[in-house]
Formats: sequence, structure tokens, C-alpha cells
Amino acid sequence: MPTYMMSLFPDTIRRNFLWQGNGEGVKKFHLVKWDAVISNKKEGGLGIKNLKAHNKSLLLKWLWRLATDDQSLWKDTIFARYGKEGSWTTKEVNTPYGVGLWRTIRNQWPRIWNNSVINVGNGRKTLFWNDTWMGQTPLRQQFPDIYILNQQKMATIVEVRNEQGWNLIFRRFLNDWEVERMTQFYNTLEQAKNLTCEEDKLTWKLEKDGKFKVKSAYKLLDTSTETKELWPWKMIWKGKIPHKVAYFTWLVARQSVLTQDNLMKRGKDLCSRCFFCESETETINHLFLHCKVTEKLWKYFINRRGITWTQKS
Repeated sequence: MPTYMMSLFPDTIRRNFLWQGNGEGVKKFHLVKWDAVISNKKEGGLGIKNLKAHNKSLLLKWLWRLATDDQSLWKDTIFARYGKEGSWTTKEVNTPYGVGLWRTIRNQWPRIWNNSVINVGNGRKTLFWNDTWMGQTPLRQQFPDIYILNQQKMATIVEVRNEQGWNLIFRRFLNDWEVERMTQFYNTLEQAKNLTCEEDKLTWKLEKDGKFKVKSAYKLLDTSTETKELWPWKMIWKGKIPHKVAYFTWLVARQSVLTQDNLMKRGKDLCSRCFFCESETETINHLFLHCKVTEKLWKYFINRRGITWTQKS
């Protein structure tokens, strides 16, 4: 099924299918929080895809194409309809009617911008003051006092640089106390590379080759990873055992099996007593580890492996 169609299904439907199957009208307990279910198997989940994050990662791909693709009709149409903000994207969409789709896409632009680096070539696309090309922040944030004095606030790099050096125009002469700051500013600019014949381009920081990939964008957007404890979750799924057994082991490891004590926590009126030993409360740890009957089973199988089972007193 196409990803877009999958993204239309609310998580409620997926949750109900996981815990209830096709049984309509049959209410069953949801044993594990959904955020944990959709987290990675290595981190204690089932590895079910987070459709919201995946859908947003596909939207980011359109923004990346808008910023990096060669000139094309669809780009010209988008820029003509919504206007340009710098050289990489459109202006923010504030009109309430008729632009819902692009507004949703455009709202994701900060995720592209904050995870990209500009590689300056000929300097025709990169804004000297407003783009992040020298250091970790735009120059207007690094040198706000110098930025206020400058008269070329929307200039690209190529517009303020020539063969002799930087061609910056300021609206007045410097005061004595501003000279040192201006010196720091020009010392910073000395680190800039010479302009080339190549176009400026964005590089995606989350990939070694600098190319945008939906997979790395998905990892960036997926906030469902919530399990932090040091548990060898991968061992559950790597074993050569039936999937149903692995799934049940996963529930046991998450303390989510419906033992009597868990049922009582969910409001059921029960007398919590282990049916095997009839002497202890039926908890997950007791039922699968500490019960006398369970202990005998563990000892039997472990001894066959030549290992001695020792319980803490």
C-alpha cells in the first residue's frame, strides 16, 4: 500500500489491530504504550514504522528538491505562487485559504535548514548576512553591531566580494570603540575560501555523501524512541524461535503480560495467587523466574547445558 495512503490511517486503527486483531466489538487491553511499540527493535519496540514521522520525512524531500534541483517548471510555479525567501525556499505561508498543502510542507523547512551546510561556490545563492555559511550561525547573529551599520543586508556573497576583497558599504564612519569589533569581523572573513565557478549547494549533514535521504530524515523526526534501559532487546528477535514466542518474550521483558497482579492494576477484582505454587502473589517475575515450579523447569534445562542455577537467598 502506498505510504501516502498508509499515513491517512489514524494510529487508533493500527493500535486496535495489533491488540485486538479483526475481532470487531471485542475490547482487549493495550499491553504496551504505542510510543514504545513503534520504537526500534534495538530500543525495546516492535519496529513498526512511525507513519507521522515517515510522512514528514517525505515532505522534507520535496523541500530538499526545491532547494537543490536544477531549474524546472514545478519550482518556477512554486516560487511564483509563494515568493522566495533567499535562494533556497519560499516565504512562509500565512494565507488561511487554498494553500494548506504547501503551508504544511513549508512549515518543515527549519528541519532542513538546521541540518544542512552551505558549500559556497560562486556565491550567487548564499546571502552574506542571513545564511549560515561562515561558522555555526549567520553573520548577522555573530556580529549584530556590524550588521546594523551595513547597507547591504540582503546581498549575496558575490555582490559584496570582488577580486580585491570584500566590498562592504557602511552607513557611517566607525567610532573608536567599534574599530576592534570590525577588525574581528574582517579576521573572520579571511577564513572564507575563494569563489569558484560552481553553484552554491546545500549539503545534508546527516549523510556522509551530503545527499538527502528519507531514511536519515526519518531517524531525525522519529521521537518514539523512549526505552533507555540497558536490555539486550536484539537477542529476543535474533533467536531461532517462532515469532509468536519472540513476541511473548518481548511482552515478558516489558512486564506487560496479563498476570493476576497486572489485571488487578487494571481494575479487575481478583485474588492474586500463583496457580502453580499457591503460596505467592502472581507477578511476572514470580511466574517466570521465582516460582518453585518454574525454578525446577529452569534448573532442568540449564543443567542439561552444564550450567549451575543459583538463586539469591
